[in-house]
Amino acid sequence: MSQYYYSLCKKYHGKTVFIRTHDGLEYRGVIREVDSRYVYVQPLNQRRGFGYGYYFPRRRFREGVAIGIALGSIATLLLIPPFFFF
Repeated sequence: MSQYYYSLCKKYHGKTVFIRTHDGLEYRGVIREVDSRYVYVQPLNQRRGFGYGYYFPRRRFREGVAIGIALGSIATLLLIPPFFFF
């Protein structure tokens, strides 16, 4: 199943997504990078839409800006329409 989510995350790179993991955690943000084990998501700022922060390629993220989510833990991955934040 993680191969399915890997290809889906590659397809949605740069898009705003909603991810729910098997342990019930929910994430909303923009997919910034995908590797063979993790998808890295920049969280949305609930007050202003997209969060302000710095993104550095090659997994060098500033603390709190991007979250690494294991591909094997993803239960649901949905696209969020632009300018629709719930």
